Amino acid sequence: MNWVLAALGIWLAGGLAAWMAGRRPGLSASLCLGSLCLGALCFAGPVAGALWSAPLEWRQSWAFPGGDLVLHLDALAAWFLLPALFLSLAGAWYGKGYWSGHGHAYPGGKAWFFYNLLTGAIAVVLLAGNALLFLAAWEVMAVASFFLVLCHHQEENVRRAGWVYLLATHLGAAPLLALFLLAGTRTGSLEFAAWAAAPEAWAGIGGLALCLALVGFGSKAGLFPFHVWLPEAHPAAPSHVSALLSGIMLKTGLYGLLRFTSLLPAPPDWWPWTLIALGSVSGMYGILYAMAQRDLKRFLAYSSMENIGILFLGFGLSELGRLHGNPAWSALAWMGCLWHVWNHALGKGVLFLSAGSVLHTTGTVDMERLGGLSRRMPWTSRTFLVGAAALCGIPPLNGFWSELALLGAALLAIVQSPGSPMLAGMLVLGSLAWMGGLAVAAFARSAGVVFLGEPRSESLADGGSESPLLRGPLILLASACLLLSLIGPAILNPLAKVMESRRPSFTTLEFPFRAELQQRLFFAWTGLVILVFFILALALLRRRLLSRRTVESSVTWDCGYARPAAGMQYTAGSFSQPATSVLVPVVDLRREGDPPRGIFPVPARLQAHIADPLLQRFYRPVLIAIARLPERLHWLQHGNLHLYVLYVAATLIFLLFWLMD
Repeated sequence: MNWVLAALGIWLAGGLAAWMAGRRPGLSASLCLGSLCLGALCFAGPVAGALWSAPLEWRQSWAFPGGDLVLHLDALAAWFLLPALFLSLAGAWYGKGYWSGHGHAYPGGKAWFFYNLLTGAIAVVLLAGNALLFLAAWEVMAVASFFLVLCHHQEENVRRAGWVYLLATHLGAAPLLALFLLAGTRTGSLEFAAWAAAPEAWAGIGGLALCLALVGFGSKAGLFPFHVWLPEAHPAAPSHVSALLSGIMLKTGLYGLLRFTSLLPAPPDWWPWTLIALGSVSGMYGILYAMAQRDLKRFLAYSSMENIGILFLGFGLSELGRLHGNPAWSALAWMGCLWHVWNHALGKGVLFLSAGSVLHTTGTVDMERLGGLSRRMPWTSRTFLVGAAALCGIPPLNGFWSELALLGAALLAIVQSPGSPMLAGMLVLGSLAWMGGLAVAAFARSAGVVFLGEPRSESLADGGSESPLLRGPLILLASACLLLSLIGPAILNPLAKVMESRRPSFTTLEFPFRAELQQRLFFAWTGLVILVFFILALALLRRRLLSRRTVESSVTWDCGYARPAAGMQYTAGSFSQPATSVLVPVVDLRREGDPPRGIFPVPARLQAHIADPLLQRFYRPVLIAIARLPERLHWLQHGNLHLYVLYVAATLIFLLFWLMD
């Protein structure tokens, strides 16, 4: 574990050096990227050891009560650490080119310091074996990400998004503080190992502890109904920061819930159903609102909510199998959930970076103004399509494997277990089908509107091309999506190791069918590889046959329009109108404008606004009421020092009498 401590120290030192470099973007970025690379190399050995051999632990006594300072690296922590290290490196590489381009105000070296600090805080959250250390790292992670969201604080919407995020993340931390105090009081220790070793301490409070954990960790994960900060913060942050927030930081909420539930005895009957219900609602709600967005980054933020729903569906189905003592579909659901952690991190990383390239080149991510970018930005359009196909679960991309495992678990639950497990399997199956269909439509809409057709704004018709500095990270992440799909069946071995790390508290979950499952996945993988090579062979054959002929291109019959104008294209709103119009009461769609009138109408205007009803109808009124509450106590503030002294004296006298009783 000395290498882990060295990596954390290198990241902190590199971030401080980048801050001291001031407003020299090249030097600051090089210091940040170099320290992250060196720290990742230090992590490589311990992470590989935790995945393939045995967990590692570092323990040091400290002055705080409740146990020692403990860092524990087991297979579960290593599984989450790997995509965190990879995506943080890709993001730093991308940020070096992103902030060196014209039109993007460089926020200074402090941004790189907070980027390193966020990466280190995520690592400590995953490694912490003591509740106090976990909470400290959790708060550092929240504060660092808050300052990164506020990189471009000159814009009013960015400041608003930053404060919404800070308020939400601290409200979400309050249940965790209550949970850890409750656990520490019952067990007499703040070490997670002591909590797992005292199952009797949870008698009578297990349900309360799970509710506190669900609210605290679910708010960080962006789970419905605690998601309101997510579509605000992710679009406001720089794109490489958004990639890290969506691809990794959201998963720390899932990780915390997985880690905490592994410390408890068997869950109550309502627990798996709660996870499945919230996962289903989150996924369907997220992808439905993603369909209605015109801001490309906000669309990706709501898409992250959908993928969090998929993760919670897998986790809930696995917990239900654990409760009913069925190891087959419980293990398969658990495997699909963990597998999707990697797939979503890589896929959403490449999508956010692609959106950043669009912003870097055009100055906007408004899909109603974009179009035809595939000719100017060929690499960006290709990598965006790879990331979109991966998150839609389209074979042979990597997202196909994790969703296949979840679908297989749901089908096994339906076939093998009548009663409530069968109903749960049907709910998971229907939810995945709903989310998968809408995800394909949503990503087809965004890719088609942004990269195909003609520019919808005259100001964007003649612009620059994509920056060569941004291509490398995009190609790296897209290639990782392809590579992960090619090694699909081989990933079962480290996944089994992660599952074995939870066996002490997951006693009914075994993996007896791993060899059979690996064989079947190998057959499926072989079929996909053959299909890909067949398509490539047909493409090469076509190219060879056409090489000896003169090929001319012409327009097809198009009702007399040889070159349609940009206004004749589908807009982002018109593409999703069939879905949003049917569900107007759900999506809170508001239209305003001047419709065409008369025989020769003047130019008309129509604008549609999509508002999150949970934010508008619940959170905003509640927060406004809380903000107005202190105004009712304004009469206590007279500006008279003598009255203030009287208040203090009266309070002390009251406390004195209260203690005497």
